[in-house]
Amino acid sequence: MEAGKVTWEGESLSLDMVDAMVVAADESVSDEKLETIERSACPTCGSCSGMFTANSMNCLTESIGLALPGNGSLLATYAKREELFRRAGKQKVDNTKQWYENEDRSVLPRTIASFEGFENAITLDIAMGGSTNTILHLLATVYEADVPFSMDDNERLSRLVPCICKVAPAVPNVHMEDVHRAGGVMALLSELRRAGLLHTDQPTVHSKPLSQALDKWDISNKPVQEVEEFYRPEPGGVPTQTALSQNRLYPSTAEDRKRDCIRCIENCYT
Repeated sequence: MEAGKVTWEGESLSLDMVDAMVVAADESVSDEKLETIERSACPTCGSCSGMFTANSMNCLTESIGLALPGNGSLLATYAKREELFRRAGKQKVDNTKQWYENEDRSVLPRTIASFEGFENAITLDIAMGGSTNTILHLLATVYEADVPFSMDDNERLSRLVPCICKVAPAVPNVHMEDVHRAGGVMALLSELRRAGLLHTDQPTVHSKPLSQALDKWDISNKPVQEVEEFYRPEPGGVPTQTALSQNRLYPSTAEDRKRDCIRCIENCYT
């Protein structure tokens, strides 16, 4: 969903569900302020606006390669999500034909969700500071996939990969709408690739290999107009339960986003 927006005593606040829970438990907060925050924290349909369980797993699914670019960050209210749905449906048909007509195993989920694919997922999880519930879900998934990925692997990667992107609830003023404008999961994966922390030869449901997708969808790489516009949807700022209803666009993508992620990563080795 879109992040909630409210101005209180001259201060502009970006809100999510947890903000409402926190102030509700704070006896120093007035009933008037609590009501204002509660009425503004969850303004639209969609999963919670920060890096909570649903959005964390959505981003990780994209990093594994089982979802299309933008799946983890494109808001429920954005009309461009309908385009994403349509592309996903077409991709599913194409991949089904690839398997049944050509016996191309690279399009199968068990090929894509490999040990290296799960390493990519945890790498992104650490870089974004995802929900702790991702560990539970990923361990259940690797068990079903019969992939020998364990907590020891998570521990190993956690000592190697830095956190380069803080999203609510880690910080109060950055939500998934901001992540999307900055280039979404593809931008973060591209930074990790530049640091040598990603398996870019992995197949995905949409590209073979992952590096091909990163070349196209990284907005810092002078993308084609289609990609540039894909990351420009602007929140409507209107309470609504109607999905795919927002057509507003920012004049440009977040060209002023910080470019020093790679330096942050390099500093971890010095």
